[in-house]
Amino acid sequence: VALLGGLGALVWPRRRRGAGPVAIVVPVASGPRGPIVHPRPASSAGPGRVRLPLLAEGTQRLGRYEPVSLLGTGGSASVFLARALGDEGFETRVALKVLRADLTSDPRFRDMFLDEARLAAHIDHPNVVQILDLGRDGDELYIAMEHVDGDDLESLLFYQRDEGRQIPVPLALAILRHICDGLHAAHTAVDADGRALSLVHRDVKPGNVLISRNGEVKVADFGIATATQQLHHSDLGETKGTAQFMAPEQRTGGTVDARADVFGAAAIGYELVTGLALDLDLQRLLAKGLDGWPHLEPLARARTEAPPELQSILFGALSFDPSERPATCAALEAQLAEVMDARGWSVSNREVATWLRAELAHRTATPKVIDPDGVTDVTTPDASPR
Repeated sequence: VALLGGLGALVWPRRRRGAGPVAIVVPVASGPRGPIVHPRPASSAGPGRVRLPLLAEGTQRLGRYEPVSLLGTGGSASVFLARALGDEGFETRVALKVLRADLTSDPRFRDMFLDEARLAAHIDHPNVVQILDLGRDGDELYIAMEHVDGDDLESLLFYQRDEGRQIPVPLALAILRHICDGLHAAHTAVDADGRALSLVHRDVKPGNVLISRNGEVKVADFGIATATQQLHHSDLGETKGTAQFMAPEQRTGGTVDARADVFGAAAIGYELVTGLALDLDLQRLLAKGLDGWPHLEPLARARTEAPPELQSILFGALSFDPSERPATCAALEAQLAEVMDARGWSVSNREVATWLRAELAHRTATPKVIDPDGVTDVTTPDASPR
């Protein structure tokens, strides 16, 4: 316990929940829907808030990309909606992730940024946000990614909790199966020579799952992923990730494999099915002991209409000992498929899209425009922008 207390300072804390709804308004030049609104839970204000530069002064374009508007900011990077410009008037929209200008000279942050692009580029799967380009323009490093027009799962769950609503169980399981599919694609990715990358995401949480208006579910943000082929390697005992969704072996700075992401996926699954917000931080839970781990409300009480076998599936994937979890996300997905097949549940992307659009239309919170100077909360460096 004392060791965990010392390691706590090394863990990148999760964006605070429950501070009240805030929406990021992304203005666009034109379009049938007008402004695109990406709501998300607020970060708390306080003395730790500072102003960070978004782009170098006078920057209008990065390579062939022209930033249009800010989508979000995190501790180390900002993400912009951008136009990718080509010959003969060609133009398409991308999400452009730009490393903070004051971090491009720091080898640690630069290597992590490069690793994210190089590793994720090897994952070709509809349930993973696609990496399109990696480039440098002067002192700016950027990653061009597929732009997902929709919302992140954390925001969706936040608003549902705030309004006392829940996702239909079949739809919740369908979303979780897509997450498992995307993670399994990452775990089994190989390089150009066919060598296994042994990639582990290490930050599986609702904020890193995007759902598009077309009903596509996509795992995002491989910024702290670990793999056999990368420039940056974590020091022994160093902990990275989001404590509330982190597997015990990861929380203590131990060696992790795909089963750490299985833990994160099951944690998301519990939130999806129950609507409850989780805090599985090992440092907090150890005070309760291992008996009754993971110390969560049984599904039979949290969501009475949930299939009873989901209890053993999700809680098994949340086991303290990684050897007691499913070995892969594909194995977890197969268990979930059996539950749905046994009940004749089939959920298409169109149904996911219908649900998402209804959720976005249901919101009544007054949007708050982003500070144009780019205020961010440096106490939450893991709050990865989309």
